[in-house]
Amino acid sequence: MVAAWVAALSCQLAAVSASSSSGEVPSGKALLYKDFGTECGQVLLDAGLADWAVNLGGLKDGSCAAAMGFSEETGSQEVDLPMVGKLRMALFRKPNVLDLAMTVGSQLQGQPASQSHACCHACKHGERKYYSVEKSRGQCREVCLSSAKKMLLSFSGILDGSFQPAQPGQGCAQMGFEAYNATLTKGLEPAGLTWDLYRPRPLGEQTLHKVSAGLCGQVTLAVS
Repeated sequence: MVAAWVAALSCQLAAVSASSSSGEVPSGKALLYKDFGTECGQVLLDAGLADWAVNLGGLKDGSCAAAMGFSEETGSQEVDLPMVGKLRMALFRKPNVLDLAMTVGSQLQGQPASQSHACCHACKHGERKYYSVEKSRGQCREVCLSSAKKMLLSFSGILDGSFQPAQPGQGCAQMGFEAYNATLTKGLEPAGLTWDLYRPRPLGEQTLHKVSAGLCGQVTLAVS
């Protein structure tokens, strides 16, 4: 059992690294990165702007995964580079070994592994949102998938046929399942299925939000 656990974890780490560093740079573009300590920023620029970004912005040629081993995407950040302007830079960190270990351990026990944050509020470019309502269990699932990954997961049997493509603005909330419950994984990424789980909002609760300075705060309150 221990040997299988270690082997599965090693395969998962290798897959994450390979999937993040195998992309080719389009002609006329330059892939640059910048070390932020615990994170690495990466941006694809027109080749003509690369020298300005390197000399004035401190960026280096290459990718976060290849240069630093930072292959787990954590989001993005807008940066203002001299002579280049404002750019949206993707942020990466080293794969979270503890999260991977918990995922593998749960999978070996036949249980979906849980994560600490939602995965599918908004899908990335090239992905589409799918949802599945399970009325008998009082829950709804949302997942973001590319067409290639949907085909792979459907063929492998990990993705069941209850998932339906969502139209713009459609999802679990519009189906009456507004309360985020958990994010679960079945199988091992990048060949696994990760989805957000929602349940109906309990009576007597209301969620409020406020947007300020590009940030959104949200709180759920009891209504008397």
